[in-house]
Amino acid sequence: MKIYVPSKLIFFEDILQKNGYQKEIKHLDKYLWLISKVATYSIFNKSSKTPSLNNAYLRRIIGTNNTSRIKKILSDLNIVSSPKSWQQNNYSRAYNLNPDYQSRLTSVFINDRISKNIEKWSYFDVIDNNRDINRVIKNYFNPSPSPHPYEDRFFNLFLHFSISFEFLTIEYEEAEKYINDNYRNDENKRIHYLDCVTFIKDKYFFKRTDPKTGRFYSNITNLPRDLRQFLRYKNQKLIEIDIANSQPFLFNLVIEEYLKTAKTSKIIGPHKDGRKWKNRDEYKNITQEGRIYDYFRNEWNKEYSQRKTRDEIKETFFKKIFFCTNRMNYLYPESKLFKKLFPNEYKIIIETKKNDYKYLAYKLQKLEAEMMIYTICNKLIMDNSNIGLFTLHDSILTTQSNIDKVKVTILDEFKKNYGLEPKLKIKEAA
Repeated sequence: MKIYVPSKLIFFEDILQKNGYQKEIKHLDKYLWLISKVATYSIFNKSSKTPSLNNAYLRRIIGTNNTSRIKKILSDLNIVSSPKSWQQNNYSRAYNLNPDYQSRLTSVFINDRISKNIEKWSYFDVIDNNRDINRVIKNYFNPSPSPHPYEDRFFNLFLHFSISFEFLTIEYEEAEKYINDNYRNDENKRIHYLDCVTFIKDKYFFKRTDPKTGRFYSNITNLPRDLRQFLRYKNQKLIEIDIANSQPFLFNLVIEEYLKTAKTSKIIGPHKDGRKWKNRDEYKNITQEGRIYDYFRNEWNKEYSQRKTRDEIKETFFKKIFFCTNRMNYLYPESKLFKKLFPNEYKIIIETKKNDYKYLAYKLQKLEAEMMIYTICNKLIMDNSNIGLFTLHDSILTTQSNIDKVKVTILDEFKKNYGLEPKLKIKEAA
C-alpha cells in the first residue's frame, strides 16, 4: 500500500536507530503510517484545526499494544506534539507535525497487513469523537443501523463516482508553475498545494461520506479553488454548475420542512388576513433569483453609515445570522436587520437553533446532500450511465457536453420536490 510521508522523514529508520530505538524498527511501517496520518490531514480534511488521532481507530490499525507506545516515542523524538488542552473521552487527541520536519510529501510503501486493517476500518476514520466511535464500533457487525447509511442506500451512485475518478487527471506542470509563481512567499501553503495536485497526478484518491450529513468529500472538494482550473476529465475541462446564494436559498427547504411540523400560528403571528404569511414570497423570490446578498447590502447601507461589500455581507450571513448562537443573534446589528426585513424567517432560525446553535448548519448540509447528491446526481447517472460527474457540495462539476442535462435535472428536481427554481451559475471550474 502506498502512503505519503514528509521527505525529511523518508529515512525514519535511521532516526530510530540513532536514538536507541533499534527494537522499534520492526514496527517501521506502523510509525510511517501514523506520521502519514498527521502529515496528510490538511489534504484529506479541509479544515484548519489540528489533526486528531482517535485511539479506538488507531488500535484497530496498528494494534492495541503498539498505539500508546508509538505515539509516545514520536512525541519524545519531537516529531509530533500535542496541544495541552484536551478532554479525555470526549474529542480525539490532536497532534501537530514538528515544523522542522514539514516538507514535500514523498510516497512510500507499507505492508499488506496494515492496508487490510485500513480498508476494514476505513469508515471510522471520519469520526472525531471518542464516545461516538466506541459506540459505533460496538454495533459495527449489527445489521441495524447500518454503519454506512448512505453508501448502502446508493451503492450504484458511489460506484459511479469511483469510476469517474479513474478518468480524472490534472495538468500537473501547469499547476506546479502556477503554485510556484503565486505562492512563493508562503512556503507552507506552497508545499501544501503542491502535495494536493501531486495526489491527483498519482491517482492517490480519497472518497468518503459524512455519516451524519451525507456530504461527499474527495480530493476535489478539498482542492483549493484556484487549482480546479487544472482538472481534466478524459482530457476535457470541467465546468461548474453552481446554485447562487446556495445556503440562504436552501434555507427555504428548512422553512418548508418546519412549517409541516410546527404550529404555524406560532411563527406567522397576527396579520390582517389571518394565517397568510405576510412576506413569505419576498424571501423566497429574492433567494431564488440569487440576489439576497445584494439586497441585504443595499438595506444595510441605508441603515448604517459603515458600508459593507457584497463579500462582507456574504460572510455576515454565515457568521452573524445563520450559524452563530442565539444569544449573539440578539446582539449583532446584522441579525437585527435581518429580523426587521424577514421576521418570520428569523423566528425559524432562532427556533431551529434553540437547543444547539450548530443544528442549522447540520440541517442545511443534510438537505443540500439529499438534493444535490442523492436526488439530482442519482437521477443523472440513472439516465446517463456514462456521464462524468463530480460534486462540490452545492455545485456539480461536469464536462461541456453535459451542461444542459445537469442544468435541466437540477431545475426539475427542485421544482418537483419543493416548488422552487434556483438561479444557476455556470462557469469553468476555477
